[in-house]
Amino acid sequence: MDINSIQKLLNHYSKPEFKNELLNAIKTFFNAPDLGPEKKLEATDREMDMFNEWFVFDFLLNNKRGLLQDFYEENPYNQKFEKLQIYKDLQENIFSTFEISKIDPEKGAYLKDLRSEKEYFVEKDLIIFKILEGDIIFTRIVKINNRYEMISNKETTLLFPPFAKKEVLKILPDTKEKLTPKTLRDMQKQFEKIGEPSEEVKKTFKKKILDDQKCLCDICKQEKKIGAFSHNRLTGEPMVFCYDCNLELLAKREGVTKEVIEERRKRMFKIGYIFQEEKSKEYLELKNKEKFDSTEEKTKIAEQILATWNTLSIEDKKALEQKDEKELKKIYKQIPVDFSNL
Repeated sequence: MDINSIQKLLNHYSKPEFKNELLNAIKTFFNAPDLGPEKKLEATDREMDMFNEWFVFDFLLNNKRGLLQDFYEENPYNQKFEKLQIYKDLQENIFSTFEISKIDPEKGAYLKDLRSEKEYFVEKDLIIFKILEGDIIFTRIVKINNRYEMISNKETTLLFPPFAKKEVLKILPDTKEKLTPKTLRDMQKQFEKIGEPSEEVKKTFKKKILDDQKCLCDICKQEKKIGAFSHNRLTGEPMVFCYDCNLELLAKREGVTKEVIEERRKRMFKIGYIFQEEKSKEYLELKNKEKFDSTEEKTKIAEQILATWNTLSIEDKKALEQKDEKELKKIYKQIPVDFSNL
């Protein structure tokens, strides 16, 4: 589907003549009845993406039409039938919580709506998420040219492993109540709690973490150097893997050797370490210091730098791995870390 079709619609309903309706939509979505022109809306990029999807697909204008229906019937830009048809097709959409019941690597995935029990096939080229069979996903699918496509983007989609299914179903509204991105935003705190291990499970997990950065590996059952933390997709139980077992898992998943994965990890650690060092120096220069005043200050700065580092995509980091140290330092100067509150 051409994403420009949605952008054209959003641009149209952002015009001055729709100012009051747009403000009403923002007030409704963000539960901010007192919001006015003089008040600044505090919202994350993810929330704004969720709002845009809700505004396009779920909000009703004063004439009781949804934006898609109104745009299709009014045809404000006198578009030809073939271009206008997309706005009629998009009206046939479903926003729900789906279970990935089966994945066909060559064709796509079967999604079972957990509210209606109906199953839909979504074609492969529109599945942009790293989903596995059994996963639970909140998303919107639309029927275009007799095939279903996934229209929600990564920011507006919630994804949970299989063990979360019961918890998800417990907190969902009654099936008679329409599910929308606004529902997810209003219930955000409840969704954040899904999958939290019990105190008993936490105690069992702590016993697996040993001194000297070692662990009792859940795979080989030996005491070895910690490699990674994960969880059982079916039970939600926290797991810890030793360095060697984690390398084997990653190698198998990517179809390469352990040596390739180990070399890649070494490069990743190196570029991350250089970023940490350069940004620490930047902070000290900003504060006109030669060293940190305390271990606590050093830890806070390290956490802030790490938070910025984690915003870089996997693709960005892979590109950095190909640079030498001199090039990295030049690039890192262009990546700001907010030290204003420290």
